[in-house]
Amino acid sequence: YAASRADVTFHGRALGGSGVWSMDQRFEEAARLKPTHVTVLIGANDLGDGSYPTTRAWLDALWAYAARWRALGAEVAVGTVLPVCMPGEQFAAYTARHAERRREANAAIRSA
Repeated sequence: YAASRADVTFHGRALGGSGVWSMDQRFEEAARLKPTHVTVLIGANDLGDGSYPTTRAWLDALWAYAARWRALGAEVAVGTVLPVCMPGEQFAAYTARHAERRREANAAIRSA
């Protein structure tokens, strides 16, 4: 993208292994970069781990995070939540909760 658009100053920063809470914890550091556009392609590690009691609580936290960027004047795009399949009995509850909540979360993200 940067090579094909010399008229646009482009800086990319990606962080893996994130959930809404951890992105929010890093907000101040990221905000110092003064982005004009923020893309949240959330893998949602915390959607199924029990950090949030409901899908609505998780979505409220996601929308609050996006609102912080918008308050700084950035345009924000949020992508849908990817599926997970954690093998092993110890991850069965996580995988099931994530799959159940993912349907509601993605519908809300798409309609937003």
